[in-house]
Amino acid sequence: MSLTPPIQMTSAELDNDLREVRQALDLFLSSKINEAENLVYVKSKTSLYHSLGYSFIVFLKSLMTFEPADIEKAIRTIKGTVQIASSLRKRDTIIGSISNFVKGGTVGVNSLKSMDRIQQHAELVYAEAYLLKASLCIINDNAFVSFIREGINIRNSYMIYRNLAKFLECVKKDEDMKNFEVDEHFSSGVSLGIGMFNLMLSLLPPRVLKIIEFVGFKSDRSLALKTLESCGGWTHVSPTNDTSSNGNIEEEGLRRPFCDLALLAYHLVVSNVLPVNDTDITFASEILNYNLRRYPDGVLFLYFSGRINQTESYIDEAIVQYKKAIDIQKQWKQLHHICYWELALNYQCLRDFERAHECFEILCKESMWSKCVYSYQQAVCVYTLGRPEDMDHVINMMKKVPELTQRIAGKSIPMEKFVVRKARKFVAQENRLLLPACELTYVWNTYDVMPLAELLKSLSIIEDTINSLDGIEEKDYNNFWDDFCLAHLLRGVILSKIAFPNNPNHEDVKKFKRSEDNVANSITSLQSVVENGAKIKLDHYVLHYARYELGRLYTNMHEFSKAKAEFEKVLNGGDIKRVGKYSLENILQLRTYNAQVKLDLLVEECTKNGNT
Repeated sequence: MSLTPPIQMTSAELDNDLREVRQALDLFLSSKINEAENLVYVKSKTSLYHSLGYSFIVFLKSLMTFEPADIEKAIRTIKGTVQIASSLRKRDTIIGSISNFVKGGTVGVNSLKSMDRIQQHAELVYAEAYLLKASLCIINDNAFVSFIREGINIRNSYMIYRNLAKFLECVKKDEDMKNFEVDEHFSSGVSLGIGMFNLMLSLLPPRVLKIIEFVGFKSDRSLALKTLESCGGWTHVSPTNDTSSNGNIEEEGLRRPFCDLALLAYHLVVSNVLPVNDTDITFASEILNYNLRRYPDGVLFLYFSGRINQTESYIDEAIVQYKKAIDIQKQWKQLHHICYWELALNYQCLRDFERAHECFEILCKESMWSKCVYSYQQAVCVYTLGRPEDMDHVINMMKKVPELTQRIAGKSIPMEKFVVRKARKFVAQENRLLLPACELTYVWNTYDVMPLAELLKSLSIIEDTINSLDGIEEKDYNNFWDDFCLAHLLRGVILSKIAFPNNPNHEDVKKFKRSEDNVANSITSLQSVVENGAKIKLDHYVLHYARYELGRLYTNMHEFSKAKAEFEKVLNGGDIKRVGKYSLENILQLRTYNAQVKLDLLVEECTKNGNT
């Protein structure tokens, strides 16, 4: 059996490959995905960057389809990229190999300084490919041993990135960077890797960080954002950034668009899930506009255009952009699913449950990600429409929800566990749930972006529900305190959003006459949940989320000591005894930790300005 000959490459061949892969990237970002895939596939078995480009495309496709065959193909393809990168990496001496093994399999700065340009790129691609492979293996293999093994590989990838970043720091101090043959494609790759690692780790709560820091991981959100921004030459100072201020397009680093996409995801997606303190919508708009000029038909940038409108409560405009993103490309139907999900949530936001149901129905038929959640969302939409002739259909859908669960990395998906509990509760309560559509709107953080008119409509519905509960005897109502507390949690949240809108510059908000009663009534409702939380039988999450919302409300009121007390009770488990976890606990811990960071920075700022 003949061995595969080692890959060899000259610097000129590397330059040519980078130009071709750059063409493929432009095609990909312009929604010509099949053309991009064909371009990188031709040399994917022999070229370092063609192999990486093809691996990235099949990696992305496997995540979207979630089909086992696609995931296995992606793993095989990425392993091929790892082998090419390995063959081009610098060969170490025996002593150096022993030293690297002790350090976790990575090379140090001195070794990187002695590498030629090909070896530098091979080291970078090796880290990138290993990270992609480890991520897919964790998803594909439910075994705990696989989780540990790939966790070690992710750590090794991180250590490579960290050493590459140290190497770049040393190189930048040198008067002539060309002495080390560093190019913009290499530096943009290091920026992307070190920026993304730091950004993701910085969102984790301290108790998790302590564990991962013990094995070598570090996090710095400020460094992460600055690193990602530096790749595109972005600053928060200049009012506009055009092509000239961001360098020559042909000379920019290959990974620069991905750094821009990471920044957009942070400011427009992460900020909607977690209360991060450094969101900058104006800055995100500049990044987006620059990329839309370059890729006007780019589905990813059209998606983020929808996100900007959604974040600022312009829901109708967001819907237009999501539809445009769906219509602009037909090659990868899976890319539509991201937009259909956002469309569904936006239609729910407008209380258009017919159209929301249509979107969830498409997702349930076409997307493999979570048929369990999609089915429950469908059932809730039809249930909320309140048509008696649809009730049998709703019952059948609710009964099927528990059968549709799946596991990732051997673990159940928290949101699937949540909707399964709700579906079972629906059946146990003789086909009844209280305000399930409003509950989902809250769980998905959609009240944060809901227009004022829709907030007022939702408030009216919830207050009517609360009034209907008055005078009912607990013994005559199944799970009375669960529904009482849920209704008051929702009322408290909506009143706080009316009092402190997400976009205070929205024209509808400016016309609205604010009332101090909104704040007082919000506190009253949320405290009602806290006072009666111990009586909840099933939906224990409601109590802890009420404390979180109280903390956010007190933060907006600059009642900092009260806010801190509420956040600490959430992080420490509250002041009631409970057994086991409650629904959606991990995401609440993440939100509370980031809300506490935001609070601490606000306290520091107010102290500095003498406004304590």
